[in-house]
Amino acid sequence: MLNRVEYSFPMQVVRPHLSIRLLIPLLWFGLHWRVYHYLVTIFSLGDFRANQIILIIGVGLILWKLKENRWQLPFTHFTNSIPAASLVLGCAFAYLAAERWLAINVISASLFGLGTYGILGLWLSPTRWRAGLPLALLLVLTLPFGDHLQTFLGYPLRIFTAQLVQTSLQFLHIPSLTTETILRLENGVAQIDIPCSGIKSLWTGLLFLLGVSWLERAPLNLRWLGIALVSAALFVMANFLRVLLLVLMGQWANQPHLADLVHAPLGLAGFAGVCLTALVLLRWAGKLESHTYPATPVPAPSRPLTALLLIGLLVCLALYQPAQRTGLTASAPHWQFPPNWQAQAQPLTAAETFWLSQDGADSAQRYHLTSATLSADTLFITSHTWRAHHSPQRCFEVQGYTVGEMTTWLIQPDFAVQYVSVETPAQPLSAIYWFQSDTRTTADYATRLWDDVRLRPNRWTLVAVLFDRTITPDETASLLLDLRAMVAQTHAMSQPTVE
Repeated sequence: MLNRVEYSFPMQVVRPHLSIRLLIPLLWFGLHWRVYHYLVTIFSLGDFRANQIILIIGVGLILWKLKENRWQLPFTHFTNSIPAASLVLGCAFAYLAAERWLAINVISASLFGLGTYGILGLWLSPTRWRAGLPLALLLVLTLPFGDHLQTFLGYPLRIFTAQLVQTSLQFLHIPSLTTETILRLENGVAQIDIPCSGIKSLWTGLLFLLGVSWLERAPLNLRWLGIALVSAALFVMANFLRVLLLVLMGQWANQPHLADLVHAPLGLAGFAGVCLTALVLLRWAGKLESHTYPATPVPAPSRPLTALLLIGLLVCLALYQPAQRTGLTASAPHWQFPPNWQAQAQPLTAAETFWLSQDGADSAQRYHLTSATLSADTLFITSHTWRAHHSPQRCFEVQGYTVGEMTTWLIQPDFAVQYVSVETPAQPLSAIYWFQSDTRTTADYATRLWDDVRLRPNRWTLVAVLFDRTITPDETASLLLDLRAMVAQTHAMSQPTVE
């Protein structure tokens, strides 16, 4: 009887401790319930095929590593890992702030991914956990950061590349093009558009470096950071050389067909060369098993650490408050269209209304405008938050249309609009859009987005016009100026009076 009592007593002590520690991942996954729909959308839609392929590659690397280890999972009992616990709590509180004030899905999902790896670190030895950090970052970066990077970094990088090309042409005593001309080579292969800005190469190169670092067991230290910065500089330089060669062949040597032929091979050759250089530098820096992280004993479980994690996650659950995304509650503006235009209201679909309501639009109205010479559908979306606004060419792509030429038309020195050519099964069309606040207009989506960083952001209206045929700047300038004045007048009339 004594032996039976001594055997059963420890089991009664261990089980409550294990169940309490299992509350940590349960609370963590419960806190991030809003992220799951976004993740399912990203990794199921065809628009994010590249992200899905990279995710599959990352999962394949994990399975290959498990096969090498004879399918033995690396988990151990609960550890006293201060770095892992700090990552969990840091990501949890950052997630609260991101959901409350930023409401950017990719940031919330990134914090969820990093914090989940922190949760795994509570059941991994410190050596294994640190060794797997590159792969964890790679999986997090499979999220669609591309559009955000293009918005914030793509255009400045395009300007820098164009200016560098112009300076190089002057140094070679070649009649140089202006920066604006290089940016506006719309019909030639030397066009420096968003895909040619180098952002995709930087993003894909970082994924390659993280994947190789995990396979080579290279630590993420200052030397690794130096290799990453050198690789980024080399990617920018490779993109500059590609654009310079295309300009020389297509514009100076008057060989556009040759430039068109080598356009893609030059990009692939530059990308492969930089990746190979990064791999050589990484191997030169040394491997994990020979220079870094010696095997460390698994620390004993800590009751204060468990209590701190549980209390911290419970506090996050209690304080969690997502940004208010319900919109279309404000009274719709009364648009006074020019007298030479007939306006017929067109109701939004149920799906459009739901989407704009969730994203916080103040009002959304669509009209069909007709005049003696033109006919167009016009959409007005007024909002205090950037989430309700978008680049309209995305809508055309969703409808199955092909977006062709995109360029900026300068209607007046202070009034620029974005022109988009749209190819439909019936005929080619033209579209115009811009963003307009109480004080300014812009064709740049990044300018509109950055305005929300202010403590008191402006109210903006997205004006999108889809014509029933192709148009030129001259025949639409009068309409666009009238619409701009109409929006400005409506904004001024809706401003609160100050007594």
